[in-house]
Amino acid sequence: LSLSCAQEAGGRTLVVCPSSLKYNWEAEIKKFCPQATCFICSGQTPAKGIKGFQILVINYEIVHFWEKVLASTGFETIVLDESHYVKEKSSIRSKSSYWLSLFAKNKILLSGTPIENKPIEIWSQCRIIDKNVFPSWLLFAKKYNGAVHTRWGWQMDKATNCQELNEKLTSKMMIRVKKEEVLKELPP
Repeated sequence: LSLSCAQEAGGRTLVVCPSSLKYNWEAEIKKFCPQATCFICSGQTPAKGIKGFQILVINYEIVHFWEKVLASTGFETIVLDESHYVKEKSSIRSKSSYWLSLFAKNKILLSGTPIENKPIEIWSQCRIIDKNVFPSWLLFAKKYNGAVHTRWGWQMDKATNCQELNEKLTSKMMIRVKKEEVLKELPP
């Protein structure tokens, strides 16, 4: 659906996903957007001539090697599949994904588990979507993860203000679909 919308708008799309899903994305693109040209990025050395492709698919493990070449392609939409891969703000993949998102007009993050353990895990994903909603990692950590500074660093042992966080996420940047809501549409 997101690719169809991007293609109808005429824009180039960048899909960042786990390496195990790259060829699944290619198959889905061929199925739902057969007119679109698709390039699967692989290896640490960026390929030349990728500006002619409408959809670029790359995995998180190599995105930092390709970021300058990808930024120069003029993509309008970035899709981060399994976006919880960028939950750690200081990881190379998170930094590259964030930097690339600055070039995109449209940002779509997909995940069945955007928060696996602690609320702070969603901060980096939120920053990619809209850096102004939660502008400070530290303020977010204090408010929603009960962060306290100890002699060993920041301790974040509990979730706090969960209702407020949920309201902000669902009103400003998240669409949540539960399995029971789409069960009839899923294949056996």
